[in-house]
Amino acid sequence: MNPPRLRRPATILYMGSLLGASACAVSSDSPTAIVDAAIAQHGGDLFENSRIRFTFRGTRFEYFRDGGAFRYERTFRDPLGSVVNEVMVNDGTRRLENGGAVALADDERMQVEYDVNSVIYFGFLPFRLRDPAARLQTLARDTVQGAPYHRIEVTFDAEGGGVDSDVRFVHWIHQDSLTLDYFGYRYSRDGGGVRFRRAVNRREIGGILVQDFENYAPADAVEDIADLARHFEEGSLDLLSLVALEEVEVTRARGLAEVDPLLPREAPGEGLELQLGIERSEYSPGDSIHAVMNLVNRSGEERALGFASAQRFDLVVLDEGGEPQARWSEGQLFAQVTGEEALAPGGTLHFESSVTAPAAPGSYYLQGSLPASGAPLPAVLPFRVVP
Repeated sequence: MNPPRLRRPATILYMGSLLGASACAVSSDSPTAIVDAAIAQHGGDLFENSRIRFTFRGTRFEYFRDGGAFRYERTFRDPLGSVVNEVMVNDGTRRLENGGAVALADDERMQVEYDVNSVIYFGFLPFRLRDPAARLQTLARDTVQGAPYHRIEVTFDAEGGGVDSDVRFVHWIHQDSLTLDYFGYRYSRDGGGVRFRRAVNRREIGGILVQDFENYAPADAVEDIADLARHFEEGSLDLLSLVALEEVEVTRARGLAEVDPLLPREAPGEGLELQLGIERSEYSPGDSIHAVMNLVNRSGEERALGFASAQRFDLVVLDEGGEPQARWSEGQLFAQVTGEEALAPGGTLHFESSVTAPAAPGSYYLQGSLPASGAPLPAVLPFRVVP
């Protein structure tokens, strides 16, 4: 089946996310309030300002989005051994073979968009449930294996909802943790069918909750997919496959700067993930903002960073226009000696310090960076100063 198309236009990673956090239940039965809370719990605005790379069934995918600019890409080798890159960007969809452009017929282009979009859409639910084409409805609450759940039905407008706009989804969102633990759907493409998925192997990468799914199908006809959780508990669903995302890397996009979505394949800090965490989203004027940064080597090989001085990191408070308001390194003296930090595969460099919140109330950003050659792009988190 075809999920809704990600429209062409059309980190909130708090310290608790790095060190362990809990969610708050949603008192409202509003479907938008429930879905928004679930999206926030799974990573919130990070999905709109990130570069995500992962492997799905042996094929490498890349998702990049920043300020409305986006790039979705699938890379694989064809039967003749050519390297194929299929890329969706704001102004169109294209295919490259060994670096050379290949013309796509309309049906080929639609197939590429379906294939790439499907993997990204299902791989990172619930983020796209607030797509403008989505119609949300609250169903009666449910209990699955003793845990309480909101049930949210999602259908899509024919215009902007994709080819298969008649598809119907039901999502089970935990009432306390606000995680998307199950979803079911009925589809008509390729003969149609019913599927039920259960989230497994949940882990946090770069501030985004990543999870795999066990993929089930009913042994007998199911009249209402909103009852699929009951069939699951009764054991009347057959496990078909495991939908797993592997080798997942999440890095922040460039943040406040405008970018070209057609980034080079070898971006700065390739394979290195810079994580930034703060204690909360709101501070009083002059508060100390305690920040934690982790640099994780996910490349599978040793990486070395070269530093021009003894300084190893920096923290900068930026206003909404991107103007610096405070800088951790300002006024500090660093020995002017070059140095190097080596990271083994899977290794982590840990940095921790504080910077002062601005005196004026308003919306701000905290940017964390490493002043080194070979370092990844800065990580950026929003926060507010309240009276």
